[in-house]
Formats: sequence, C-alpha cells, structure tokens
Amino acid sequence: MSKKLSWLLFILLSLLMFVLATQQMSYTTQAPAVTPKPLETYSWQIFDSTTWALDAQKPNQQNIINAKAIYYQETQKVAKFTEPRIIQVSTDKTTTIQSQFATSTNETQILFEGNVLMQSQSLNQTNKTLKTQQITYNSDTQQLESPLEVVLTDPKTRISGKGFQGNLEEGHYQFASKVTTIFSPTKD
Repeated sequence: MSKKLSWLLFILLSLLMFVLATQQMSYTTQAPAVTPKPLETYSWQIFDSTTWALDAQKPNQQNIINAKAIYYQETQKVAKFTEPRIIQVSTDKTTTIQSQFATSTNETQILFEGNVLMQSQSLNQTNKTLKTQQITYNSDTQQLESPLEVVLTDPKTRISGKGFQGNLEEGHYQFASKVTTIFSPTKD
C-alpha cells in the first residue's frame, strides 16, 4: 500500500513539476509588451487633454480642443491628434468637428481623418451635420475641403456628393460631382 501511495505521489509531483515548467517556459518565450514610440521627435506631447483658446481679434468666440493624445513638433509647427474634437463657440453658433485622427500644419490648417463628424448648431439658422472620411479645415479662412464623398444633412435636406468645398462662417457649400439631394418637407 505504501508503495502504491509513493508512486501515486511521485506521479502527481511529476505532473505538477511538468505543468509549472511549461508555464514558466510560456512566460519566458512571450515578448514583453512594448509601447511604440513616435517616429518623430516631438517638442511636447499631452494625453487626455482639453484646451481653451481665446482670440483677442474675436472676443465673442472661443475654441475648445479636446484630444486623447496630442504630439507637437515646434520647429515645424506640426501637431498630430488622436481622437480630436474641436468645438468653436460664438454668441449665436456652436460648431463641433471630431474624427479618429488629425494633423495640423502652421497651427491653422487641420486635416481630419477617419469617421469625420461636423455638427453645427445655430440660433438663427438650421442645424447641420456633415459626415465624411477626410476633410481639411483652415481656421483662418473658415474654409472646409474634401476630395471624398461628403454627406450634409439638416432637418429637411440630405445632400451627398464627391468633392466638397464650404465656408463655416458664411454657411456656403459646394459639391463637385455625383451630387444627390433628398428633400423632405415638413408640415407646418
């Protein structure tokens, strides 16, 4: 009986050692997780941030920039954003532009990429929503441009087309080709 018990304990101990050894080998063969470093050298970087920008030239307007990550290169004046959301607030209108990624050059030209959504809510005009995969915004001239398909909607109209130019301040928009319009009048 004691021999059977000895063999049983020996087999259980051997199995336990085998399991522990294979677990130890699997831990040592796995590569450690490495956080990728940015390819460029940045002057500064910030994560999960919100920034307010006030312009002395436009005292009734402020810009709020929210992003998951911002990498800024000061000598080239280039910023890269992850999950940016820019909110422009004035006395009569609020405009929000968000996307998965963005790159700004010279602190005025911003290229939004990936599920771009722009929403404009106004006291005096119809609220509008713009959707595309890529759009460039110039904060100095308020110009918007996209070579891709853009869908612009308001409560009564849906316009889509390829190639887009517009001005946020003036509310003028132009599509280049493949324009489709759906108008849904409402009863007053």
